[in-house]
Amino acid sequence: MSTEKKTQPGFEADLEKLEAIVRQLEGGNLPLEEALKQFEAGIALTRKCEKTLKAAERKIEKLVQTMDGGFETEDFEEAPEESELPAPAQAPAPRRTAPPAAPVVPEPEENFWSEEEPDDTTGDLF
Repeated sequence: MSTEKKTQPGFEADLEKLEAIVRQLEGGNLPLEEALKQFEAGIALTRKCEKTLKAAERKIEKLVQTMDGGFETEDFEEAPEESELPAPAQAPAPRRTAPPAAPVVPEPEENFWSEEEPDDTTGDLF
């Protein structure tokens, strides 16, 4: 008799379920209510698979070469999960931006007023 387990580990089984849900949704043959239920189940499985993968990453061991040329293992440095991160003491400072540039005013041309136009020095606008 074989001593192998007949059930798959949780991650692989969840991934297969997720793939089946994706195929059903992509098929487009589900009624709206059933499609919504399958979508919700797919989101839950996605989150569960991501959590399992992150936990596996934290368990990875890396090989480190020692001074005498041998190798030893050391635990993978765990990054704190988002829920474990300390809350910031204060809100971050607002981002500084450069002040707006002054509008560019073109220099008047030297011969702007032609000599043929009368010089209006009376002060009347019209």
